[in-house]
Amino acid sequence: SWYGYESNRMEVNGDDGFAELGYLHGIGLNQDSPAALAADLNLDGRMDLLTVAQRTFLSNGRLAVEQSLVIYENTLETDGHWIGVHLAPNAPGFLDVGATVRLEGEFGIRERFLHTGLTPTVQGPASVHFGLGNHTKIDAVTVRWGNGREQVIIEPKLDQYHIVSPRLDFAPIPDPPPEPEEVSE
Repeated sequence: SWYGYESNRMEVNGDDGFAELGYLHGIGLNQDSPAALAADLNLDGRMDLLTVAQRTFLSNGRLAVEQSLVIYENTLETDGHWIGVHLAPNAPGFLDVGATVRLEGEFGIRERFLHTGLTPTVQGPASVHFGLGNHTKIDAVTVRWGNGREQVIIEPKLDQYHIVSPRLDFAPIPDPPPEPEEVSE
């Protein structure tokens, strides 16, 4: 909500632009909600919604705040495809925060920058989710870690999550040797 006790809103992008559908989907709480997060809690490919519902009141002459976590499981059925990537850094120098996940396919290029601290009060998972609609193939997923190292998954399977951990079992490709200098006589 923008202000306390204003109904929460959910803007959905459709063919004719954005429409407010919070009330129709049952998430239009008439309560202050200072934080919200979309995350796939049950790993079914549908983004669920978490909000903090907050109530401010007087108690014994003092201002008091009561908060509760409200979870909305996404149960909407869809024929659309999706892919998710969980980043699991397991080595020094590899951080999930700041990594970029890039998809390449018939749809072009899609890219997400991983940041877990969406607001001062919300921290999300080290995962990225891409909705693909009716696209049925991805050419490649490239993970660029915060330290600049890259990993590529060629033609990954759709409708599932892929766990990507740093590969430490290969050496970087060396630079080519310098060109020999011409000797003049």
